[in-house]
Amino acid sequence: WLERGGTRPPLRAALVRRWGAVGVLRAPLPLTGAAALGPDQPWEPPLWIPAFLRAVAAEAGAALDLLIEMERRWLAARAAVAAGRRSTSRAPAAVDLLAAVPLV
Repeated sequence: WLERGGTRPPLRAALVRRWGAVGVLRAPLPLTGAAALGPDQPWEPPLWIPAFLRAVAAEAGAALDLLIEMERRWLAARAAVAAGRRSTSRAPAAVDLLAAVPLV
């Protein structure tokens, strides 16, 4: 694709679709090693493959950091609504639902 003059954004989208279709990814996650698809990257496999794997590892690490931050904020929100609430309050369930909606 790139050698024939194709641009990088469609290639990233195609990778995500292909990986989902063949079962590499269960969901269309944007882990594409985009940094390895930059115009300044060498395209020879012995040089490109390690760059690609480093880029995917960096993206996965960033996604994990984001997930940990989301969990921390969800737990803080649950603690805030649980403090001093009535025993019949549905506030904790509402916080759980709000946290789950973006994931669904």
